[in-house]
Amino acid sequence: LDGDDQPLAIAVNSNTNTLYVTNSKSNSISIIDASTKKISDTINLDGDDQPLAIAVNSNTNTIYVTNSKSGSVTMIDGQTKNILGTILLNPKSLPSSIVIDDVTNTAYVTNTKSNTISVIGSNSEHVVPEFALSSLMILTASILSVMVLTSFRFRTLRI
Repeated sequence: LDGDDQPLAIAVNSNTNTLYVTNSKSNSISIIDASTKKISDTINLDGDDQPLAIAVNSNTNTIYVTNSKSGSVTMIDGQTKNILGTILLNPKSLPSSIVIDDVTNTAYVTNTKSNTISVIGSNSEHVVPEFALSSLMILTASILSVMVLTSFRFRTLRI
């Protein structure tokens, strides 16, 4: 990785033995072949989104990237490396982490400034209404979201 890239987060697709690294400063994703430990490709993101967190759905080979400046999530096809689309969350929410439930193909995004979790649905790639969280719960939300929230993925909860 280039010293000016400012790598922030890493995710792995265990099915393809591929690592994905967000580069905040260069607004890109580095793709690394885990077996050779070499960068095989780079995906440049649109605009100046500042990618922050990253997760991979190994079943669908879809990469999800949170963008801190635009308050959005970009979805990338892991095979073609094409951007599938970008979902705008609350622009002032600061999406800070993301996890994938591989069973339901659902993405959960913690939003630091708005104290919420956004849920990106499996088939239609749309955002289900956010879950409101207390300020203490936001710290553990990224760890627990898949365990706790999968049974509530189509409801809005106030905690």
